[in-house]
Amino acid sequence: MKSGNNLEELQKFKLEASEVLENAKSPIHKWESNLPELESEDVADPKDTLQSLLDDQPVTKRKMLSRLGGIYDQLGLISPTVVKRKRLYREACQPIKEWNTEVLKPLTKEWLKWNRQLGTVRVPRSIKGREKDKSCASSCICR
Repeated sequence: MKSGNNLEELQKFKLEASEVLENAKSPIHKWESNLPELESEDVADPKDTLQSLLDDQPVTKRKMLSRLGGIYDQLGLISPTVVKRKRLYREACQPIKEWNTEVLKPLTKEWLKWNRQLGTVRVPRSIKGREKDKSCASSCICR
């Protein structure tokens, strides 16, 4: 929302913004920042990461499509693997016509392996340091 040159400037902004929004009958419920001094007490730990939860249900076309549709990867960090999983889903659709029929064992094995690997992905909440003029870039080449 806003960056500042020092902690005092940001604390002043936080106080002023809170007052303005409170007067407009739209109070702020929590603040998130890469500075712990500015965060609200109810904000999650910055070390929290995305987790992939596995269920013990059989792998079906419906479950596969639901899993693929539920992935939100705004930065495209796991896009190359998602494309491979979409191909796997297509393979599962060829011999099976029903949504709730369990997919073939080799496909199930590969699907579950990917789900376990997805659970190991860790992305920190912030990739930029605190220095004022520091910049960062990220790129990915996929084949």
